[in-house]
Amino acid sequence: GHDGIVLTAAPTLQPAPRPQAPQVAGDLRISAFNLENLFNGDGRGGGFPTPRGARTQAEYHAQLAKLVETIHTLNPDVAALMELENDGYGPDSTLADLVAALDRADAADGGAQDWRFAAPCKQPCAAGVKGPGDDQIRVGLIYRGQRVAARGLAATLQQGPFGPLARVPMAQAFTALGAGKRPGPAFVVVANHFKSKGCGKNAAGLDKDQGD
Repeated sequence: GHDGIVLTAAPTLQPAPRPQAPQVAGDLRISAFNLENLFNGDGRGGGFPTPRGARTQAEYHAQLAKLVETIHTLNPDVAALMELENDGYGPDSTLADLVAALDRADAADGGAQDWRFAAPCKQPCAAGVKGPGDDQIRVGLIYRGQRVAARGLAATLQQGPFGPLARVPMAQAFTALGAGKRPGPAFVVVANHFKSKGCGKNAAGLDKDQGD
């Protein structure tokens, strides 16, 4: 067997010193988060263990709480998400769960409760709509409805370098909302999750290992 260390009392952990966040000009905060395989089972308390994420509902709730605390504290106007369960846009989806949890965090400290998610379909989306892509995970975009407005539907790209064996990006156009909800100029945010490529049996031609 292996010798281990057994603690006789809870340790006191000292947080590492952290510099102040830099102050930059501008009105919008845009963030990106890898959710590390956020899967909510069937969205009704069952479906665990999930294919890539939480093994139990308790694990899912702990993972969700950690992510909500992080996103809520950073307070972005738009956030791009990676490694989100590819289970659609309905009320039982992981995406809807995350947005609802962020609104609950807002409610706890008197916030706006205005989290929304972008979708490639007119909301509410049909039950069968999934994606972008057909992997078990996908990217997503969430935003603050009082700070930015989505313009049109989200767009995806599934050809060329984003074809087979790749992860599919998603783009959404927004306008920032100023005083009196006056819209600013449009801008586009793209959620993208590049995939590392091996040089195995699928590689051919210039994709093969060049020995470099």
